[in-house]
Amino acid sequence: RPAMLVVPGGGYQDCSDREGEPVALAYMAQGFNAFVLRYTADATTPIDKALQDGAAAMDYLRANAAELEIDPQQIAAVGFSAGGHLASTLGTHFDQQSRPNFMILFYPVISLTEMYTHQGSKINLLGDKSEDVNLIKYFSNDKQVSAQTPPTLLLLSDDDKSVPTVNSTLFYNQLKKYSIPASIYIFPSGGHG
Repeated sequence: RPAMLVVPGGGYQDCSDREGEPVALAYMAQGFNAFVLRYTADATTPIDKALQDGAAAMDYLRANAAELEIDPQQIAAVGFSAGGHLASTLGTHFDQQSRPNFMILFYPVISLTEMYTHQGSKINLLGDKSEDVNLIKYFSNDKQVSAQTPPTLLLLSDDDKSVPTVNSTLFYNQLKKYSIPASIYIFPSGGHG
């Protein structure tokens, strides 16, 4: 079966319960095998720990595909908010083994630049390096799209007060620049989450 790696949001401070198991169960009801990534999320850990957790989860799914009854070439990362940032980081920064085959990003944090980002996610991810321009650029995933970035579906609300919609539109435009299959749906209301 295809697999869904569900990556809850939580501003890189915690992992939202409502964006974890309930989402995985909904995918399972549709015939997917689903897994929830409970990544390291607090401002006291090294900035790459959550990302290492994500890469390790992808590696684990591929290495154990037969036992888990999943197709290792059909693994999607499904990320919400800061979890969308982590999922999009897997799709833009990692090698083929750790990269998902597809991404579904719900109201994702994409950019860490001052005028677009969700400040809490940025500060919790980068900690005392939250003003480092090189790290900000490196973890602004709209700037990291390449021909290897997987196809992506973006879902968000136009009235989101937490993560500006421009995060998704920047990412979508970069995906199109590289001719990567992508769709974006911006609903008029729904807020964040």
